[in-house]
Amino acid sequence: MIRPAVLSDLDRVIEIYNQAIIDRVHANCDELQTSSDKFASIYFGDDPRYFILVYESEAGEVEGWGAVKRFSARPYDRSAGEVAVYIARESRSRGHGVRILRALMSRAKAADFHSLVAIILGENIQSIRGAASCGFEEKVRIPAIAYQYGKYSDIVWLQKVMDRD
Repeated sequence: MIRPAVLSDLDRVIEIYNQAIIDRVHANCDELQTSSDKFASIYFGDDPRYFILVYESEAGEVEGWGAVKRFSARPYDRSAGEVAVYIARESRSRGHGVRILRALMSRAKAADFHSLVAIILGENIQSIRGAASCGFEEKVRIPAIAYQYGKYSDIVWLQKVMDRD
């Protein structure tokens, strides 16, 4: 079941986020989160236009989450949002990420976003494929711009224009 996140989900959301960093399957140049206050201010803000959804198992366990947040390159432009999706390591490769992304897109469309942007490391092929399966198109690839784990990686920007279904 996909539902809106609540503050009581925060610890699990951060745990899943940090798993992705540790396992090197994260989408962007993220860092381990140690401050729940900082994380909550980014993802659990006061503006309902930006939101976080969680994927909850039948047993009530949060197995993944996704968010539409302010577009980091243009944080005051309310026509575009930036998406992020993270899945717990024990729940990966089950389609949860695509399900969450589709739910994010549906809610973003209802909120009248013009477009959504996903910013993904070039080597994260699974995330790029998942976004593409939801209609995101690669718009920008910056070669060897992100330095992590002793090497340089591409950053890929994908866009989904919301009125194109």
